[in-house]
Amino acid sequence: MTIRRINQIELGMVLKGDVCDKSGRLLLAKGVSITERHIMVLMTWGVTEVDADRVQAVDEDAVSDATTLINRGSTSPQVEALFSHVDINHPLMKELFYYCCRNQPLEGEDHGG
Repeated sequence: MTIRRINQIELGMVLKGDVCDKSGRLLLAKGVSITERHIMVLMTWGVTEVDADRVQAVDEDAVSDATTLINRGSTSPQVEALFSHVDINHPLMKELFYYCCRNQPLEGEDHGG
């Protein structure tokens, strides 16, 4: 868990848990990538801290194709399973694959199961 005060949040960080207001109403769901608008919503509803962290970066320029990521072991088994029945190098599938790789949990993080 990485609890951060609102003024410590950086754009692009990912919520590691749901964020609710004081009455328990869901404001932002786990997995949301923080934008300026999200920070404004949190401040408006009086949220002072959230569980958020940076995501594992994927250097797309250093990878010639998505298969290289899999062969290097740079993906989680869950991501690989999602794309096991598609042409991983099709432009749309490749973009979705990179998105999933960028948003997979960092190694050693609590996956909340």
